[in-house]
Amino acid sequence: MPGCGKTTFGKKLAKLLHYDFLDIDSIIEEMNAATIASIFTSVGEEVFRKNEQAALYQTELLQRTVIATGGGCAAYENNMEWMLNRGLTIYLNAPIALIYDRLTGAKTERPMLKGLKNEGIRDFIIQKLAEREPKYLLSDLIIQVPIKSTKTLVEQSIKTYLEDT
Repeated sequence: MPGCGKTTFGKKLAKLLHYDFLDIDSIIEEMNAATIASIFTSVGEEVFRKNEQAALYQTELLQRTVIATGGGCAAYENNMEWMLNRGLTIYLNAPIALIYDRLTGAKTERPMLKGLKNEGIRDFIIQKLAEREPKYLLSDLIIQVPIKSTKTLVEQSIKTYLEDT
């Protein structure tokens, strides 16, 4: 979900593993020579999701790379199955209250939240989580956030993965 800490976690995990880090949003912005917000606003969610899927597929040959996807990426078409067949997937399961606090406290408005306030944002989070969570729960690792530190989260993820393989 947006606001759960995917980018922060991903960067720290990559650093700890000595891997590269890639945010799918960066590929989308490069492909379109525009920001995520302007792409989303100008072409709508469906076209944005197709762009996101194309960006995801461009990562197929990458190795030793931690990839942060957008919150809707896993729930779109067969993206989650595609990711499960190509690497380790991690679901950062954050409580609704935490996501709400992060989204309402953000410096910039997220495109999908445009025009929403307070209860509208809470309702959006609840609706999107209900739609997306069945796909999220297919992840190889499910990590409950928040925790004491992202470093602890990264270490727990690696430990859990190594124990399960």
